Amino acid sequence: MDDIIHARSLLESLDLDRLAIEMVEGERRLADLGELLQQQLARRTRATDKLDAIGGDSAVARVSVVATGLRNNANVIQLSKGSPEPIDVP
Repeated sequence: MDDIIHARSLLESLDLDRLAIEMVEGERRLADLGELLQQQLARRTRATDKLDAIGGDSAVARVSVVATGLRNNANVIQLSKGSPEPIDVP
């Protein structure tokens, strides 16, 4: 009998409006996380497509990344020296 009284007391003390607000907030967070997941999957797909386009070999991908980094660094170095145009690194 005490268990029933305790359970009834717990149910009567619930703030249903607060619970409804928490539920809506939880659903919104879940939707936001779903959107972030979709964006990450799209980024991964694009990265995989780029790897496949250059042969999919990790060594080729590393060379491509290094070459891109060299071009970016050369541009920064050249711009820091006052040149209005970046140099061309093949």
